[in-house]
Amino acid sequence: MASAVVYYQIHHPGIGTLCELHAIIVWLKTCSYAFTNRDLRDALLSPSPSDRPPIPEIYKACPYPNNITLRNLTYFWWAPTLVYQPVYPRTDKVRWAFVLKRMCEVGVLAIAIWIASAQYAAPLLQNSLPKMSTLDVVSILERIMKLSTISLFCWLAGFFAFFHSFLNALAEMLRFGDREYYSDWWNASSVRDYWTMWNKPVYHFMRRHVYVPLVGRGMPKTVAQVVVFIFSGVLHELVVGVPTHNVIGVAFLGMVLQLPLIFITDTVQSLLKKGSFISGNATGNIIFWISFCLVGQPLAALLYFFAWQAKYGSVSKGVFA
Repeated sequence: MASAVVYYQIHHPGIGTLCELHAIIVWLKTCSYAFTNRDLRDALLSPSPSDRPPIPEIYKACPYPNNITLRNLTYFWWAPTLVYQPVYPRTDKVRWAFVLKRMCEVGVLAIAIWIASAQYAAPLLQNSLPKMSTLDVVSILERIMKLSTISLFCWLAGFFAFFHSFLNALAEMLRFGDREYYSDWWNASSVRDYWTMWNKPVYHFMRRHVYVPLVGRGMPKTVAQVVVFIFSGVLHELVVGVPTHNVIGVAFLGMVLQLPLIFITDTVQSLLKKGSFISGNATGNIIFWISFCLVGQPLAALLYFFAWQAKYGSVSKGVFA
């Protein structure tokens, strides 16, 4: 329903992205809330105490079904996590100076991203349209190389603004204690490591509510990983394709193609030993950054921008600025 509203009623891709992202976050939170309380209910109704799965010690502060309250649900709704727990670690007080600092960072970085996008990315994308229309491969590759720098800057600034500044500010206001939203993904020695490090909230959701249940039901781990990436690809396509009114499968394909990249970097790690000229970890990190900077984001941005212009802009009119 939300995706249909965004696709048909919200023309601006920026506003549409925020609305679609919010809808997906709420849906994931709802799923986690339902799945976790189902497990807690099953544990409570288990006829034999020995058959009951172990309950974390922290849950005893608010045991099921005492957690089924509007206040508890509202806190989870706002908490910077996608995985529901009846109780979370809490800090003693709110440091308002910390909140102000983090929100100032969000504001400054948002302005920087807007300036960079308007002054550099938008003209570069616009100038790429004639080359895309004529399939000038050399010129397209040149545009991708140029776009990689500004797209990397915008992505890193957006990452810092959201995962470090905004989520920490929100957590501080809610006295939310568990604040591991990312780890040092820039040092990832493989594509596999990157996807477990850069977005911890989504990683924890996928592992707890998708991967582990599938493996627990007898599905091979490799197949479960494929299912996780397919599911993640669908979510990525919704976030990008629906707001741009072009569900063309590029974001989905980008996620699915991570699977062969994972295989490649895992193989490189196993073949190259630490004592060699270049270690497997370093090679995996190089492969990750090349795919991240050159093949991934700039190419996807170029394709979705071209699709948008083909549908609504100068390409559809046959006129280039």
